[in-house]
Amino acid sequence: MKYILFIIVFVFLFGKIIKYALKYWISSKLNEAQRNFNGRHNPQSNTNHTKEGTIKVDYDPRKNNNTSSSNQAGDYIDYEVIK
Repeated sequence: MKYILFIIVFVFLFGKIIKYALKYWISSKLNEAQRNFNGRHNPQSNTNHTKEGTIKVDYDPRKNNNTSSSNQAGDYIDYEVIK
């Protein structure tokens, strides 16, 4: 009888401890995810401040001097118009 009572009390206490431990762990993970999300998606923390209406071009085709045939989409085929 004493062992059965001990097992019941142990299971009850273990369940309560696990409940609070999981609640704490999940809330800490949610807070961490929220901080990471706010850090990446906060428009005020954007370090690249540009004026509204300006255009920035990252690619300049004139700088690309590599005109080998491997970069072309295919071979040029000359054709004649038949009437």
